Amino acid sequence: MRIVFRADASVHMGTGHIMRCLTLAQALKKMGSLVTFICRLHEGHLVERITSNGFEVFTLEVNQFANYHDDLRSNIQHAHWLGATQELDAQECRPLLHRIKPDWLIVDHYAIDHEWQSALSGCYQKLMVIDDLADRYHIADLLLNPNYGANASDYDNMLLGQCHLLIGPNYALLREEFLQWRSFSLARRQNTELTQLLISLGGVDSDNVTGAILEHIARIDNLHDLKIVVVMGVSALHTNSVKDRSLRMPYCTQVLVDVPNMAELMTYADLAIGAAGGTTLERCCLGLPTIQTAIAFNQQQVAEKLDQNGVVKMIKEPKDLTPLLSTAIEWMPTLSQLSAEVCDGRGCQRVVEHMKSNYKDIKMSNSKLDLEENVAKNISVLVSKFIIEKSYQVTESTPLIGDNTLFDSMKLVSLCLELEDLASHYDFDFDWTSDAAMSRSMSMFRTVGSLTATFLEQMRNSK
Repeated sequence: MRIVFRADASVHMGTGHIMRCLTLAQALKKMGSLVTFICRLHEGHLVERITSNGFEVFTLEVNQFANYHDDLRSNIQHAHWLGATQELDAQECRPLLHRIKPDWLIVDHYAIDHEWQSALSGCYQKLMVIDDLADRYHIADLLLNPNYGANASDYDNMLLGQCHLLIGPNYALLREEFLQWRSFSLARRQNTELTQLLISLGGVDSDNVTGAILEHIARIDNLHDLKIVVVMGVSALHTNSVKDRSLRMPYCTQVLVDVPNMAELMTYADLAIGAAGGTTLERCCLGLPTIQTAIAFNQQQVAEKLDQNGVVKMIKEPKDLTPLLSTAIEWMPTLSQLSAEVCDGRGCQRVVEHMKSNYKDIKMSNSKLDLEENVAKNISVLVSKFIIEKSYQVTESTPLIGDNTLFDSMKLVSLCLELEDLASHYDFDFDWTSDAAMSRSMSMFRTVGSLTATFLEQMRNSK
């Protein structure tokens, strides 16, 4: 399959959209798909990360003067995150999509809705939307919302046309390593202890919540033999200050950046302090007990639901850590068990299977398109045979009759006889002697394009 992702990362929107798309992209690549990304060059983009994973990326420049009035009028709260209007973004994506001809276009962007999707409707076979807000209209064949607590009813009256929904953590896009480490991670939690604390507050942590948490933990003096591992994202804004703070901690504290082995680090951690973003379901998969805080607007509702159902312990401020860390040994086993039930790590496999189940229809459609593409090429080759000037480039607009044509009547008749032979290969009779064909104003022979269109129309009608 040919797959195109349209997604972005930035210091404002974070890295989660790209990271989950990369996970799905890797799974699709593993089954033989050709995967391409289209990304805008926001501050904090992850284009290098995508290319280092072996994927081609087409980049778009940020439009500093974009007028988001129409998008905001459509109630897209995050219109400014696109770096252009939807209309301009669609215009820039269209030639790329025409060139790639994707079987699936996958969109993961809070600033894109049905207007963009409709504008590009002829540029893809199937459209998949990854969303966790349910705050705007969509035109899609498949919509994925892996959030804890999400429901299909969230999208009532939000979907224009038929759309299959994949809702909830069973479809979480987790990397394969989390499934590989799951059994071992769950087994080691049979013996509860608190000697290894993992702190990870997302890929950007623009408000330096990590630093505030370290400051507070430094004032707690009864966490004997505790070792702390802090994981920062490659786009994190306060890495240096966090590293400075780690050197002054009363507990052994290690700061790691852009780690390749997050599942392993989570497996060997006894407790985590984390944001309620994409890593939430990674921790659940491994049964890692978590003290959680919401550091972005779209995390609050999920964090509250997880807390209400006893899956995590939620804090609003770092000072709330003191009583929780003091009693952690008591509640960690229950959280481990409940969180492990939320997500089994097989969500990406399930999403790919749903995409593959649609591929049979796409292949049938593609076979028809490929056949017609070949026919069009054959007609261009036949036309070229009758043009003496070999450097002349035959295009759809090449005239076959009129003052500017390179054809005379004899060449045109010879071309039609060749087309009759070509039609016989496709089991139909090509009619070029009808009254309409003889009328110059309506003639199929106006251009190579009109001749090709008529030939294909007759071929379709013969089936």
